[in-house]
Amino acid sequence: MVWPARNPDFRNLFPDPSYTPTAWYQTRTLDSVFSLCGEEMATAAPGPRLYRRRRPERTVLYRALAHHFERFLHVYEQGFERTHGYLRRSVQTAVYRYLDCGIFANGVARAHCPECGHDFLIAFSCKLRCLCPSCHQKRELQWAEWVAEELLEEVPHRQVVLTLPKRLRIFLRFDRRLLGELPGCAWRALRLYLAACFGRDDVTPGAVGFVQTAGELLGWHPHLHVLLADGGWLPDGSFRHLLYLDSSQVEKLFRAEVLRLLVERRKIGEEVVESLLAWRHSGFSVHAAVRVEQRQEAARLGRYGIRCPLVLDRLAWDETAGQVVDSARPSRRDGAGASVARWDVLDFLARVLDHLPEPRGGLIAPTGRLHPSRRKSGFLHGSRSKSDFLHGFLHGPRCRGCVSTRARPRSGAISAALRLDPKLDDAKEALDKLG
Repeated sequence: MVWPARNPDFRNLFPDPSYTPTAWYQTRTLDSVFSLCGEEMATAAPGPRLYRRRRPERTVLYRALAHHFERFLHVYEQGFERTHGYLRRSVQTAVYRYLDCGIFANGVARAHCPECGHDFLIAFSCKLRCLCPSCHQKRELQWAEWVAEELLEEVPHRQVVLTLPKRLRIFLRFDRRLLGELPGCAWRALRLYLAACFGRDDVTPGAVGFVQTAGELLGWHPHLHVLLADGGWLPDGSFRHLLYLDSSQVEKLFRAEVLRLLVERRKIGEEVVESLLAWRHSGFSVHAAVRVEQRQEAARLGRYGIRCPLVLDRLAWDETAGQVVDSARPSRRDGAGASVARWDVLDFLARVLDHLPEPRGGLIAPTGRLHPSRRKSGFLHGSRSKSDFLHGFLHGPRCRGCVSTRARPRSGAISAALRLDPKLDDAKEALDKLG
């Protein structure tokens, strides 16, 4: 870890080369940290408080990227371009942002709780999806809170998982724009099925589609998780329950939509379509056995649909062989498939970076009754207070000394105000609006 030259005092704190900044922060209290910065810590709680931050530099993923990413860039064209496609421009930017995430040397913010006077430092985060497990989980929790409070209604929901045959997955790897079309294919298939079940066209379903690209052991396995309202809404606002969902019929409709999309995009021809339709098992599959009654349970299903493909606890570093070891979920380790995978560190990086979404690529697609444009936001209509909104959406962590409020940097307040009123372009005006 290299400290910036503009902070020479930090370098003098480590006379012993083995005494790293990480080890130093483990033994320092917030009083000493703030006094080093030339500020006094104001705390109402007795006794010193130790800031316990996460340690990204100790994880297998961080070590692999920090030590081997430059070599990975050098050999990618010759070793991985044919199987993984061209190296996207966004990959390199995302990796460097992740390497700066959670490291005090790369910048911190001071958070203050106005209730208890507790101050603590927060390292800047990268806010990346699918690469940084910590930032991904934060977004996942915030999204689940918003869905449970604002989007879903008190009706039963069903999880529908739709998969594609291996023969077609390569087209989605080399053309990532097709991933954004999959939720539309699933939506049209489900809407047609519900219209046929109810025998009327004015029934409006509600669904949220989630695009996933990773399989059990980081393999390329694009598929969809759809959180579907188990029924539909009539024009008068009443809800009609769906008695039964036939997965085989939904599979046929979804297969037709996907094949039509690939033919229109000139990825496959009519002979490939005829070949796929002649298979006894088409390779498409639909699983819709999971059904929940409460919207809080539905929000948990949504969290599963947008989960990060990486689980750091299942990664290990084999020092002797120089390999990364990935273990399957405990529920899958006794099955027929492989339970442990071993890769060279460059192969591991190629698999991980394969699942990075495009910077503006949407992985979540609400449609029908659950589309945000059809749902009234309670906060915008005055039913939710300003503090409730900030509690759910600001990025600042919860204060340990006071569980009733959320400590937040002022930059988060500015961004929240700009989200409330897009016409605001003055930071001072935004702060005045928040009080």
